[in-house]
Amino acid sequence: MGDSYMRFWILLTALVLTGCDNTTMSEAPNFSLFETSAGVVYLLNQNTGELKVISSKPPVINTGDVFRDDEGQLFRYLGNGEVRMLQ
Repeated sequence: MGDSYMRFWILLTALVLTGCDNTTMSEAPNFSLFETSAGVVYLLNQNTGELKVISSKPPVINTGDVFRDDEGQLFRYLGNGEVRMLQ
């Protein structure tokens, strides 16, 4: 009985030691928010160092403003929710 008991604990110890991850490092990203005195809010990914600007206020588009969509196409805001695509 003593020999099988010892094998059990050796096997269990080997499984525990090889199966444990480093608990001080996380695979999930850690984020932090901070705001400048100008009111710009930043999201910082602490794992990669990636910094992203997060606006604390919704963007305002004025009549006549030109903006670019996610695909790079330019538009002019005409007002009342209408836009015109620019060539």
